[in-house]
Amino acid sequence: MDLLIELPDQSIQRIKASEKRIREQLDRVRQACKTDIANAQAMFGGYFDLHRDSLRNTTEQAEATMLEAAHLAAQALFYSHAVEYRAAIPDLTHLRSILRRLCEMVISEFGQHTRQGVESMESSQIKVAEDDHAGLRSRADLVVPKRSPVESPAFWRSRRRDFVELAERQQAALQSNTHERWLKGYCFGVGDPVRGGFDGALISDFEDVATRAAYAIGCPAGSDPVKFWVHALGDDLRGAMNREVRYELFGGQESGGIIQDLIKSSAGFCSRLAAKTEREANGVLAPDPGEQTPQGQRPEIYFEKRDLTPDPNVANAAGQLTVSARGQKPHRKGRRDPVVSRIKTKVRQLRAEGADYCSICNRLGSSDRPPRAKWRDLPWPRAYMQHTSAVTKWLSEACSNDQS
Repeated sequence: MDLLIELPDQSIQRIKASEKRIREQLDRVRQACKTDIANAQAMFGGYFDLHRDSLRNTTEQAEATMLEAAHLAAQALFYSHAVEYRAAIPDLTHLRSILRRLCEMVISEFGQHTRQGVESMESSQIKVAEDDHAGLRSRADLVVPKRSPVESPAFWRSRRRDFVELAERQQAALQSNTHERWLKGYCFGVGDPVRGGFDGALISDFEDVATRAAYAIGCPAGSDPVKFWVHALGDDLRGAMNREVRYELFGGQESGGIIQDLIKSSAGFCSRLAAKTEREANGVLAPDPGEQTPQGQRPEIYFEKRDLTPDPNVANAAGQLTVSARGQKPHRKGRRDPVVSRIKTKVRQLRAEGADYCSICNRLGSSDRPPRAKWRDLPWPRAYMQHTSAVTKWLSEACSNDQS
């Protein structure tokens, strides 16, 4: 999709990467649906009178799935452009005009049935821009603290069973592998994070389980626990190493996305949390899900090595067994990067004005990030949320006397 304004190179790269992911996911769904229709026609086509209902049901379900996928793709594609335009256009009147044009472009590509969802996304982005302009968004709106799960593996397996039961209720009621009334999660920071649901009881029961789970992963007092859970789930899906898990978040860009089946994805998140706490209880230090290595490489894995012999000459002096990522080369210091120099100058300026690291990240927004940092593809507020220690260390070094 063509850009409507000039943007920095990094913003353009992020938009292109998001578009590629969104279109790949949409094509994947469409191809699977076409395969289902072709298989049904091959199976039932010769016995049309006998299997008329089966053929019709399979075709209708596949067509509904393709429409729903287009609906999600349209919203995700709109957001991927809108968030960059919002960061680049300070004038609200100009921004409203650009987002209106963007809305019509997206609807023109994906169809009129996507209008309601895309226009809702447009309204939410304008509301965010207005709040930013008026200084109404608090720090808690931009940066949600990230904490390790504090409950036992048994707790998370119990929550998984709760979510699985809700998923079975939803499946039994809607009789479909996808449906517009499925409970979905919207990870855009504004608006209702939970949408859909075939009845109030299912929505209420989901919110009950999600609330317990949210407080178990450190939802702070005063925050909406359901919103906290949905966004934590979105971050987990976005950082997953398994492609199939990442595909549960439609769009999947560095901030935002739509969780297509919120209940089943919540159950999967609980399974991963149970495994994480089980490993930690047995001395296996798993990598931070946000600290992923480049695609195609294996992450660093650290195992606590237990000394089973009293002989100090045999025991591992380091106490650790390290498996390094394949393909990684030692970092070599080169010439001073002008982008990094500009960032450090801005950081020191904000620090001199009395801003703390969290406020600095909020002020930097979607501006350039250090090109070699693992969190370089995330906006500063999101990077601070997901990689607090790494970002804090970088900012601290930037504020030192080292001008490199």
